[in-house]
Amino acid sequence: MKKNIFKILISSFVVAVMSFIVIGCDIISNNNGADSAIEETAVEHATLHVDPNYVCPMHSQITDTKQSSCPICGMDLELRESSQQDDNSDGVFVSAAMVNNLGVRLEHVELGPVSEEVYASGFVEKVSDAREENISSKVSGRFLGVSVQSGDWVEEGDVLVTIEVASYYKLVTEYVDAMENSQISKALKLREKLLAMGVGDEVLAGYDQDRPLSKNLEIVAPFSGEVTWVIDSEKIESENIVVGTRLVQVTAPSLAEVDLRSYSRIARGVKVGHAGTLSVAHMPGRTWPGRVVEVVHNRAGFYSALRFHVLVPYGLLEPGAFGGAYVNAGGAEKVLRVPTSAIIYDENSTRVIRSTLDDYFEAVDVTLGFEGHKWVAIKSGLQQGDHVVTRGQFLIDSEATLQAGFKRLSK
Repeated sequence: MKKNIFKILISSFVVAVMSFIVIGCDIISNNNGADSAIEETAVEHATLHVDPNYVCPMHSQITDTKQSSCPICGMDLELRESSQQDDNSDGVFVSAAMVNNLGVRLEHVELGPVSEEVYASGFVEKVSDAREENISSKVSGRFLGVSVQSGDWVEEGDVLVTIEVASYYKLVTEYVDAMENSQISKALKLREKLLAMGVGDEVLAGYDQDRPLSKNLEIVAPFSGEVTWVIDSEKIESENIVVGTRLVQVTAPSLAEVDLRSYSRIARGVKVGHAGTLSVAHMPGRTWPGRVVEVVHNRAGFYSALRFHVLVPYGLLEPGAFGGAYVNAGGAEKVLRVPTSAIIYDENSTRVIRSTLDDYFEAVDVTLGFEGHKWVAIKSGLQQGDHVVTRGQFLIDSEATLQAGFKRLSK
């Protein structure tokens, strides 16, 4: 029994050795030119896979260089024009079926406004209580007019109503003269009379700083806020008002003061009065409108400091809350623009994927102008009416890069 097993093992070993010798001889006999043939076949094979002649309309990954059927769905592969036939074309062909599978979305290049937005982050420094004040006349006089309407936002010290009062100009002139001649006691008595008439501290402070005198009494906003009610001047009989006449209502919700920072090179266009929207980390999805009240550029040589005022319901924000704001930094009313989602940012360039005829797509370098949260201005590279890809562009861009690489290999 042992001898039979030994004979079987010896026979198997001899057969294996003979097979190896035969295969080796065949390889040696065909060695001349084999390496170059294998290399050429690999390049050709890769190129055919990148740019095949036939593709399945339902499964874009199934391709072939000859007429056949899809092994998945059984449909016949469709013939398409190969981009290899146009060596001068830098575009990439994407069949309608593949466009659908990739979820490609196109938007046209159009003319419209673009507002550049700068992101700045920081902390809430102060939150003031909500305020509301009904302003009534403290004197009788001739009503000259109202400077605001319901819904307006006014700053502290803005003129609301103007009234002609016979004794006003005489009193304010005497007050200014007393201040200039250092007659402090007289100035204090006149100041009390003026305040009793409804003259604001801001007005008197302006007169102390050589502000031009007004001949008529100007009722000003006591704080920044929204005008929620204003007198109807048409209902005032004979244009006269008496003491106690309700003039204006000003309401200020809770005001949050936020200190923000941003890089100076991108925030250089931000100015006092520019609007923005604030969001805070602990309340995602919520935003509040606000505006810049102070800006200092190039602080410490590289960043801009912004003081941002935001109106919020009282108690919703507290000092120390971290947040960020998109602040307007300028813009243009009528420029060539595309959605921000269309832009592909590279280390040395910016580009978009433009759709051409016959299901071709090409990468186009563009020069950007104002960059907003939704739109980007285009200075060069596109024309009005062009179509750019806003979804799926990165896959098409990768495909174009891959095809260009294989084309270089095949030359």
